[in-house]
Amino acid sequence: MALGAAAPASAQSDVPVVETSRYLESFDGTRIAITILRPAQAGQVITALLPVIVTQDRGQEGSERVAAARRFFLNRGYVIVAQDRRGVGASFGIQKGFVNAFDAEDAKTVIEWAGAQPFSNGRVVSWGCSNQGAWQYLVATLKPRHLVAIAPSCASPQFFDHGVMTNGVPMFPAGTAPFSGECRQAAPERFPARPVADDRDGALLKAAQKTRGCNAPMLGQYWRTMTRDGLNPVTGTRPGLADSSITQWQAVRDSGIPMLQIGGWYDAAVLGQMQGQRLWGGKVIMGPWVHGNGLPAGATFPNAARDLLEETGRWFDHYAKGVANGADRPGITYYTMNAPKGREWGWRASWPSVSEGQTSFYLSPAGLSRTPVPAAPPASYAEQAATWFEGRYEPLSHWWGGDMAATDARMLGHQSSPLPADTRITGTPALRLWLGSDTPDVNLFAVLQDVSPDGRSTYVTDGRLRVASRRITTAPFPNSIQYWKPNYGSDQQPLKPGEVVEAAFEFYPISYVFKRGHRLRLSIATTIGKDYQALSANRGKAPTITVLRDAAHPSRLLLPIVPNN
Repeated sequence: MALGAAAPASAQSDVPVVETSRYLESFDGTRIAITILRPAQAGQVITALLPVIVTQDRGQEGSERVAAARRFFLNRGYVIVAQDRRGVGASFGIQKGFVNAFDAEDAKTVIEWAGAQPFSNGRVVSWGCSNQGAWQYLVATLKPRHLVAIAPSCASPQFFDHGVMTNGVPMFPAGTAPFSGECRQAAPERFPARPVADDRDGALLKAAQKTRGCNAPMLGQYWRTMTRDGLNPVTGTRPGLADSSITQWQAVRDSGIPMLQIGGWYDAAVLGQMQGQRLWGGKVIMGPWVHGNGLPAGATFPNAARDLLEETGRWFDHYAKGVANGADRPGITYYTMNAPKGREWGWRASWPSVSEGQTSFYLSPAGLSRTPVPAAPPASYAEQAATWFEGRYEPLSHWWGGDMAATDARMLGHQSSPLPADTRITGTPALRLWLGSDTPDVNLFAVLQDVSPDGRSTYVTDGRLRVASRRITTAPFPNSIQYWKPNYGSDQQPLKPGEVVEAAFEFYPISYVFKRGHRLRLSIATTIGKDYQALSANRGKAPTITVLRDAAHPSRLLLPIVPNN
């Protein structure tokens, strides 16, 4: 339940805590374990009515980061009700995979119970990172009447797009088929579960643990070749639709639940978080962080520290305690890499669309040109092993401080002339590429780089697309900031021999300053060394692509250049 990113909250003496635990019966009769933590005074629980924070954990009950965050909120005058996710800890039931509809229904049960307790002021909030953040988006679709604000962190309301399949390319090595439901030897839990208070002999805990070996793995409801409408035959659901709240955007909007989202430029969730804010309002804090909202290993970003617990506490104080502290001001607070000292953090009301304010850089024999070259010849690229970050590239931590020059030599590259002035991009870069391939399908991996005068090539951001999944339609929600690809089974368009198509896709959003005298570089590969991303349609053949660059086929990099002030 990471919520850190540097500077801690102000030190203070911890209040005494009275702890108890019990089972609640969820919507389907499953017994869900909860732990109730109440601040105390002189050995007695505080009798004043207090707001409640509900969390939903996946076996992280004993971690020090969770304990520290709990102490912070207890000291601030909140009751904490911590739920063990079904199939985890002391809860009964079986986990169906990553966050899903069962988790949302369980959470609603806990929220409504917490808001109705004698110790509660009737206002419940929720918080957490990663899977502990993802459930909050889903429970908002159920509109719990006591839930007055949420704070999902390092998570995306478009989980299918940012945790399973980005533009048709698998994000992680999920199985070749969804989890089939078979039972096996249960893996040991990182933090041993504790029985609830009334389970004095531990018999109920033992009963709950009997089915632990039947739990699905973390991404068990998904599979690596699925489309958004793929049917999971075990659960009978379409998890690409059912388990991402963006497909239920009206319900989230109608709930009216204010949302604080916290994330990092180098996590996978950033575009979904920006889309959520554009769609539902609320607030985003976006720093130079990886998954978990911490700095990348080895990175030194000046003035990057923020007390995210304090920011979350102020958000909750406004909605759960009625404090007029200005924390409800909507908008996006974001960090700009390479910004002048003291001007790293900026603010804007919402994130721009990929179609707004873009400057085109055309691919040409000379590199990246501000104007198209009418009769430019095509470029051919035969697949090479372009392993990014020396094999350490991961979507949840896609920052690297090393030199990519050696990798660039194995990719199709286009480079600009030296920039005449510092140049800032703030938005969502994109690529519109005209190409053909000698295979029926091809993965495209494109990286934007900053090339210094000495030739050092530094990673800035990247994007990807499976070309058969290129179809773009109007998004099923308003205010889209992305090229919406429905990626249903019926949307797949394999390439025909000799066919030329335009493939458009966005990169991870970013705010970054290229220094005067540096060059922009676009590098394109068809593999980054992940076997699970291989395309079965190609039957093992490595593709050779032809990229067109003439006036009729203006392949171009789109950059959201803004005034550097």
